[in-house]
Amino acid sequence: MNSKTLAVKETTFQDVESMDALMKKMKQLCSMAYANHTDNKTSNIVDVYEYFVTSEDKFCSSIQRLQLVLEYLQRDLQLEIKTKKLQNQRFTPQEIFTIAFSCIHALSKMQVANITH
Repeated sequence: MNSKTLAVKETTFQDVESMDALMKKMKQLCSMAYANHTDNKTSNIVDVYEYFVTSEDKFCSSIQRLQLVLEYLQRDLQLEIKTKKLQNQRFTPQEIFTIAFSCIHALSKMQVANITH
């Protein structure tokens, strides 16, 4: 049995147009992540497993909530940079190359899928 740790990220919207634009991107990202996951092509893209939309109608407004279920990352680039800085260390040229290549590769996949980033 292969168990994974998942994370849930929630974003709240009052503007329906912003929500619709993000929903379009999420559908594209979910299909790209699914294709990426089933083809085992790259690990540079976080898997998005599912998304949920809920609406709350208030007295004078309505609020939409978008919840993403995605792969949990124990470390991300921001944490890696902070750690190096706190330890007063620098990235090696190989680490910089790996980070740059991974970012460029992931952004390229998103560009090909016509997902703005």
